[in-house]
Amino acid sequence: MIDTAVFDVETAKLLFRAPGTHNEQRNATLMESSRDLRKLRSAGFVAATDDMIVNLDQELEGFREEVQSGQRAQVEWQPGSGGGGGTTLPLLTLLLLGAVVRRTARRWA
Repeated sequence: MIDTAVFDVETAKLLFRAPGTHNEQRNATLMESSRDLRKLRSAGFVAATDDMIVNLDQELEGFREEVQSGQRAQVEWQPGSGGGGGTTLPLLTLLLLGAVVRRTARRWA
């Protein structure tokens, strides 16, 4: 299982979460078991990450719709704020982290 949670830092409120799981169970033989188990763990991690990415896309789209309709948050400009993509950087950071984790997991497979 792998889980992503997004919080509002000021209020410590959970905005949304996206879990990823992998339930497939396979067995490794005693011969070369450490190598086989490493491959199984890596494959499970990659599958759980893929599942989390799908769930994250769904949660993010739902959150975006709730914000646009005014149900979840009020978005307003305040004097002195810089603006210009404040929500883009955290999203890009999250996507970059997911890509690095996925690539690392595939490298160990």
